[in-house]
Amino acid sequence: MLTHSMRVGEGARLLQMMYRSSRRYDSSSVTKVVGKILVGDSLKHHVSQYAVLGKVKLTGLVAFTSSVGFMLSGGPVFSVAHAAVAAGTFLQSMSANTCNQIAEREYDKLMKRTTRRPMVTGTVSVPEAKLAATVELMLGTGLLYIAEPLSAGLGVACWALYVHCYTPLKRIHWLNTWAGAVVGAIPPVMGCVAAGASVISPSSLLLGSLLYLWQIPHFLALCYINRRDYKAAGFRMLSNIDVARAGTYALRYSLYTTAACTALPLYFDITSPFFAVESLAMGLYMTYGAYKFREDPLKNARKLFLISIAYLPLALILMLLHGNDVDFNINPKLLCPMATNA
Repeated sequence: MLTHSMRVGEGARLLQMMYRSSRRYDSSSVTKVVGKILVGDSLKHHVSQYAVLGKVKLTGLVAFTSSVGFMLSGGPVFSVAHAAVAAGTFLQSMSANTCNQIAEREYDKLMKRTTRRPMVTGTVSVPEAKLAATVELMLGTGLLYIAEPLSAGLGVACWALYVHCYTPLKRIHWLNTWAGAVVGAIPPVMGCVAAGASVISPSSLLLGSLLYLWQIPHFLALCYINRRDYKAAGFRMLSNIDVARAGTYALRYSLYTTAACTALPLYFDITSPFFAVESLAMGLYMTYGAYKFREDPLKNARKLFLISIAYLPLALILMLLHGNDVDFNINPKLLCPMATNA
């Protein structure tokens, strides 16, 4: 097994290797891009534009699921490894979202809700966006490698699945929602693995299942709300193709989410029984919202979407509060291993 200090060294070498592999950006083009950022416009403006490119709010939620996986699997809350997992996942997710907006910039022009995105308005050029995505992927992968090499590998696989499978599939088949759900299920597993759990450990199975199942009613409701935009851009979403079927799937997967989030923590002894009661109540409320969505999507799509938005972070926070293996102890060696080894 690699010690933490060995992983730091390996992570640095990995970053160097990834930098060399990105030589397709010659020094002059990089200089021009960086110069424009620092001189041509205000730094604050560019930061805000790159935050939009990386969908920073969504990315924050993705990083939080990875953090929950780490903590729920017994990883020390106050540690360098935890910070590396959260930051690495955040950067990889930023990169994936940036690549998504690069690929869909022509289609974003056709949708009202995306006409102000940086790639559409031209406030960020394609070379700038590609450079940002490359740097974010390199740094994120290096940080994850320091925490756990397998987590870094899972992160790269998740990035590739999002950019090269989910993104093009949106214009081909409505099953893209299910492909996207696989992408969303991987980050919490990355956190579990970084804490020393296996890919098929109880915490990995619980969080992976929860994130996969929850995304279906969440995105079916979202797709119905934005159905006109998606249709205008040529995206094939179930909610604009067969809304009755979308309502049935939303209800079915809400039930699956409730069952998994209630039963699995008890079965695997991950949380106290109190969480099962809370999970059941929240899940039934979301299921009721899905039922109303199936009966009258025009009236209830936004309600289901908002319920699902509240459900996930609340469920994850309560899971941590009732978790049996969450480690809140402060160990100086874990906070600054290089200093304590000196």
